[in-house]
Amino acid sequence: MTVNSFNTELLDFLVVRIPDKKLIEYVVMMLPDRYFYYPEIETDRFSSYRDEVNELINNARKTINDYSGMNATYLQKEYHSELEQLVTRKRKLLVFSILLQEEDKRREILYELIQDNHLTKHLNRMKEVFRE
Repeated sequence: MTVNSFNTELLDFLVVRIPDKKLIEYVVMMLPDRYFYYPEIETDRFSSYRDEVNELINNARKTINDYSGMNATYLQKEYHSELEQLVTRKRKLLVFSILLQEEDKRREILYELIQDNHLTKHLNRMKEVFRE
C-alpha cells in the first residue's frame, strides 16, 4: 500500500483518539454480518440447513403442500437464528482480541477494518459520536 492510498482523514481520526472499548465496539458493530460467517457457514451443520430448506421449498412447490412450506419457514428462522448467534459470538471475540493489543496495533486493526469494509462513509458519524 503506498502512502497516497492511505485515507488521511481516517488516520487523523484514529490518531487523536484512544482506541478504547467504546470505539472498538462501535466499529465492530458496523461490520456487516457476512464478515463473521466464514468459515463456519461452510460447515456441514449450516450446509444441511440450507439443503433441507431447499428440499422443503421444492417439495412445497411441486405438491402445493403448505406443511412443507411451513417447515421450510421454520427451518429458515432456525438457520438465521444460528447465524445471528454465530455473529454475536464472533463480534465479542473480535472486540476482545482487539482490546488485547497495544494501542498502536488497535489503531492499525481499526483502520484496516474500516477501510476493508468500506466504512469510511460513516466517518462523519463516528466523528460526532466520538468528539474530543
